[in-house]
Amino acid sequence: MRKVLAIDDDELIHASLEMSLKEIGLLLESAYCSREGISKIKEYSEIYPIILLDYHLPDSDIDRTVNEIRCLSPDSYVLVFSGDCSREALKKAIRAGVTDFIEKATAVEEFQNTVEQYWNRYQHRKKVNVFPQSSESLSLLNSMQLVGCSKAMIEIATKIQSFREHRYTVFLLGESGTGKEKIARALHTGSANKFMAVNCASYV
Repeated sequence: MRKVLAIDDDELIHASLEMSLKEIGLLLESAYCSREGISKIKEYSEIYPIILLDYHLPDSDIDRTVNEIRCLSPDSYVLVFSGDCSREALKKAIRAGVTDFIEKATAVEEFQNTVEQYWNRYQHRKKVNVFPQSSESLSLLNSMQLVGCSKAMIEIATKIQSFREHRYTVFLLGESGTGKEKIARALHTGSANKFMAVNCASYV
């Protein structure tokens, strides 16, 4: 079944999505709150390759919803489809572990192209069988309090675990808001050394 799950509390958005997706040969499965969306993921016998998620939901915040989705369906592409295009919303969505952020004001053709790209990417990944499916991997991620269950996150967690076993000096590089401190805390978890976060910018 070529199904896409949309979690949004606006009926008009669902009607619009249904028409747009139908034009590119995809069916829409609708959920009107986070709880209903999570239930549909649990009940569905297959995997939703794409999950469209509203940034503002009445019963949950973006962090908790994405975390639940990632743990239940780590192979799905989670695309935030939101009318809130503020910088804060974008940063929070990325930190939560979403795949992409699409504005609701995006032109229909552009939206369809984006969805098709992720759909085709999913089908390619499925063919080459690169999906991580391991309860040990999920336990490792949870022990480090890392959000997301993708192959990339599992690789990061495995590297962190290997660095923990040795007294290496680790230099973390990344844009602001990408989770450097989160990784640093994960590196120190279980260590005898006390973790102390220092804002280096304040010394400049």
